Formats: sequence, C-alpha cells, structure tokens
Amino acid sequence: MIQEERTAQIGPIQMSEKELNEHLEKGTRYVVSGKRAYYIAHVNYKPDFIPFYGRLVFCWGKPQTKQGLYIVLNADGMNRLIGQQLFTD
Repeated sequence: MIQEERTAQIGPIQMSEKELNEHLEKGTRYVVSGKRAYYIAHVNYKPDFIPFYGRLVFCWGKPQTKQGLYIVLNADGMNRLIGQQLFTD
C-alpha cells in the first residue's frame, strides 16, 4: 500500500511534513511568498493532522518573490529583508 505524504498549507505554499521538519531544524521558520511572510508554527493538540500551520506575520506593498515562488528565511534574514529588527529566533 502506498502511503500518502502528509502536507500542510503555509500561506499559498503546500509543504511536506519532512520539508517542514528540515526547515525547523535549520531554524528557518519564515516563508516569504509574493507580498506576504508567514511564520511556520507548530501545534501539539491535533494528533490526526500534520502539526504545522502558517501564521501571517508581515505584508509588503510590492511582491518580494515572483509569482508561484517562495523563500524560507530565519529571523535575521527576515529582518534584513524588511530593514527593521522585528523578529527573533
């Protein structure tokens, strides 16, 4: 039997559980897609579902990525991108 890989929706981006765990291990918790940035959050109260979700944390007036593409950053990378010290790890 083929086991379907579990995924979570982080803003407009569909990410696998494996990919999310890799980003969390590296400390890259911010996903930038288009004009919005999302924080990868983890919950422990839904054991039947993948325990991740995206929380909107920042919006720009102009897109920061091309349509359909995204980047994953740590807090320092986000601070450099926006030009302010707003986020911490």
